Parts: sequence; structure tokens; C-alpha cells
Amino acid sequence: MSVWNIWHSAYRLDGVLKAITALASISTAILMFRLVPQAVALPSPDDLRKEIENRTRAEAEVRSLNADLERRVEERTALLQRSNAALQRFAYVSSHDLQEPIRTIRTFNQMLAKDYAGRLDPKADQYIGFVVEASARMQNLVTDLLTYSRVLDPEAPKEVKVSSAREAFETAILDLQQAIQDSGAAISRGALPDVSMDETQLKQLFQNLIGNAIKYRRPEEPLKISVAAESSNGRRLFSVKDNGIGIEAQYFGQIFEAFKRLHGKEYPGSGVGLTICKEIVESSGGRIWVESELGQGSTFKFTLPAGPRG
Repeated sequence: MSVWNIWHSAYRLDGVLKAITALASISTAILMFRLVPQAVALPSPDDLRKEIENRTRAEAEVRSLNADLERRVEERTALLQRSNAALQRFAYVSSHDLQEPIRTIRTFNQMLAKDYAGRLDPKADQYIGFVVEASARMQNLVTDLLTYSRVLDPEAPKEVKVSSAREAFETAILDLQQAIQDSGAAISRGALPDVSMDETQLKQLFQNLIGNAIKYRRPEEPLKISVAAESSNGRRLFSVKDNGIGIEAQYFGQIFEAFKRLHGKEYPGSGVGLTICKEIVESSGGRIWVESELGQGSTFKFTLPAGPRG
């Protein structure tokens, strides 16, 4: 009837208002019909209180479990650190204390071989030669073990500063002068920039890699070693390339493991040199790898943090 009254001027305004009210009521009823099941499904205040209590209890249990887990991790970490420190001290003390008796044994064996050569039977001369050779290998092994333990020792003094790679390279060359002359190696270098790391370890890194190239050279071809560096993603990328005997791809990972050797007595060594290189580079925040092909030489590459100007 209100809608009908719209057509009569006397009731037109009243009819319009009532029509609008009717439409709003119908819309509200439709919405309420859809919301009633959800309203009925709402939990009661008691249910909400119980749910809050359960969640609070569960959160407390989780916090307790996390605290217990963190405590156990800290205990295991501290135990592992103490164990590693004890092993490093043992390795250092053992290798250091063994230096003198091994040096004595080697010296007297060399004197024995020199003074009594030909005065005993050939078998005795052979046995003495075996002892001299074995004592030399043992002395080299102990020396390498001592160096390795120093690299691993977290308490060993390491002065991280801006170091000149060029100066470290030249110092390493001086230390290797005799081996370079004996092998006839031709060593070249490009521009070597500054890096942020311990200067002594940087020199040792170059010395080990260049010495490794000298050791594994091919006798039928003059040895050539080149050292270079370039910038890469805010870091320094170094390379030590040689034309030596090369390495098969399947051994790329093994050569950086301690005491892993791919060759026999024809190439002397303890198998620790490249392990020391790996520890030095990684402790400085870099990485080291090799690119090589059997019979075609090797290129050892490693990254180091650049100096503040680099």
C-alpha cells in the first residue's frame, strides 16, 4: 500500500521513505540469515577462557623445550670446543717435542751412512739408507703436522690486517729459492693487490702452492709457474698456474684432505700442504679449488677479502 501511495501526491514522500525502509529490512534479513550459523558457532566465554589457558600452557611448554634444547646445544658445543682444543694442543706438543729426537736420529744416521759407507756389507749400506730416508720423511711429516696444528689453533696469534700479496709472494720465492734453482722453474706474476688477512699465512699460502707446483712438475718439459690476481664481486681472485703433471677430476676433492696422497715415493711429501692452504683460505673467509687435467698442468684458485682500498 505504501508503494501504491507513491502515485498520490499527498502520500508520495511517506511512500518513498517506507519503500526504502522495506528494502533495507529485506537486505538485513538476508544478511542475518547468512550470519546466524556463524554466530551460533561462536564459542562461549568459558570455551574461550579454556582455549586461552591451553594455548598459554602450550606456549610455556614450547619455551621450556627451546630453553632445554639451547642449553644442550651450548653444552655440546662447549664440549666439542674443549675436545678440539685438547686435540690441537696434543698435536702441537707432540709434533714440537718430536722435532729434536727425530733431528738427532736423522743426523746420526747420515753420519753413519757417510762414515761407514763401503766398510760394511752391501745389505748394511742398504739398511742404513732406508733408515736415513725414513727419518727424513718422518721429520718432514712432523714439521708439516706442527704447521697444520698452528693453523688450526684458534688461540694462535693471527694479525688480520692489510697485507701486500706482492710482498708475501716475493718472501715465499726467497724461501723457495733453492727448490726453484734445482728445478729450473720459470716463475712469473701479474699485479698482486692488497688483501685483508694475516701476512704470515698469506706468505705460507703462496709458498705451499708454488712448492706444490715445483714438486709435481714434468721432467721432460721446463716448468712454468704463473701467479695472477683479479677483482671479483668485491673480493680478490688469485690463481697459481703450472704446466705440471696435472690431476684427474675424480681427485679434486681428495687432494685437500689431510694426509691424502695420490702418489708414492717418487713425489715426496706428507699430504698436508694443500690442507693447510684450505684452512688458511677458509679461515680468512675465502674458498680454494683446483682446475686441472691429467698431463696438462693445474691451476689452483682461491679468493680472499680485499683490503679497504680494494
